Amino acid sequence: MTTSSTSYTPGQIVLVEFVFTTLDRAKVRPAIILTGDEYHARRADAMMQPLTTSGRLIDGDYDLEDWTSAGLPRPSRAKGVIQTIHRQFIARSLGHLSQRDFEQIRQRLCAILRL
Repeated sequence: MTTSSTSYTPGQIVLVEFVFTTLDRAKVRPAIILTGDEYHARRADAMMQPLTTSGRLIDGDYDLEDWTSAGLPRPSRAKGVIQTIHRQFIARSLGHLSQRDFEQIRQRLCAILRL
C-alpha cells in the first residue's frame, strides 16, 4: 500500500483540486482536512470539506469566523459536504482552523450525518 509521507491533521486547510459532483469539471480550492494520522496510515486518500467564498448558505454550511488566522485570503464558508480525495492531489498547506471554527464544523457534520 502506498501512502503519502506528508502528514495532515484534522482542521488543516490545504489547496486541492476538487472534481464537481457532475464530473464535468474540476476546480482548485481550499479544503479542510477531516481525517488524521491513523486514517492516513492505512489509506492514500483523505476526507475533506471544501471551502468557498460565494453562494448562499445551505444546511450544514458554516461561515468561518477566524478565516484570516487560518491562512485564507478572503472570508470563506465551509460547504456542508464531504469528499474523499487522494492526498497526491493536495498542492500545499495554507494554515489551520481555529478550535472554535473546527468545533462548529464538527457539530454541523454530526447533524448532517445524524451522528
